[in-house]
Amino acid sequence: SSHDHNLPIPKTPLKSTATTPQRLVRTTPVKNTDELAKYRLCNLAKELAHTIVWEASATTTEYTFVSQTVETVLGYPVQKWLTEPNFWVNLIHPEDRQWTVALSQKAINYSRDYELEYRCLTADQQVVWLRDRAFVIRVEQGKGHKRRGMMVEITLAKQAQAELHVQKRQQTASVQLGQKAVSGSKSAALMEESVALVSQALAVEYCQVLEYQPHEQNL
Repeated sequence: SSHDHNLPIPKTPLKSTATTPQRLVRTTPVKNTDELAKYRLCNLAKELAHTIVWEASATTTEYTFVSQTVETVLGYPVQKWLTEPNFWVNLIHPEDRQWTVALSQKAINYSRDYELEYRCLTADQQVVWLRDRAFVIRVEQGKGHKRRGMMVEITLAKQAQAELHVQKRQQTASVQLGQKAVSGSKSAALMEESVALVSQALAVEYCQVLEYQPHEQNL
C-alpha cells in the first residue's frame, strides 16, 4: 500500500533459524583435521618401524650410530654395525654390491648427498630392499664433517612394482598374439611368435609352448 514506507524497522536483525547447519559447518573441519592428524601419525609410526636412522664417517663406510630398528628390519645387532669394518658392505646383495658401493663412495669423495635403492641380506638370509638416503653434515669450511641418513625397507613396494610389470608384459603379449592370430599368420609362425612372446612376458630364458590337436588327441 501507500503506507508501506511507514512500517517500523526492527532494531535488531532477525535471528536465523538454521542453527544446526551452522554448527555442522564449524565442527566438521575440526573432526576431519583430527582424523587426518591421526592418519598421518599412524603412517609415520609404520614408516618409522621400517626405518633405520644412522650416522657415519664423512670419508669411510664406518658407522658411528645406528638406531635400534636395524635389529627388527635386518636382524643384526647394533654393535656389529659400530665395531666391524665394512659390515654394511658385506650385507649388500652380491648382485648389487659393486655398483652400490661405487656410487656411494663417489658421493663420499665429492661430499654429496645421495639416494640409492639396493637389496640386502638379513641375518636369516632373506632378501630385502632398502632405500638409503644420505646427507652430508658440513663444517664452516664447507668440507663434510659426517654423514647422516636413513634406510627405509621397501620390499613390499618393490614386489608390487615387479608384479605390476609382469602383468603389463603378459597383457602386451596377449594383445600381440591376438593380433597375429587375427591377421591369419601360419600355424608354425604363430607358434614361434608365441614362444618368443611368452618367454619375454615371463622373463625366462627357455620356454616351450604345446599345441593341442583334438582330432589327434595329443599335444
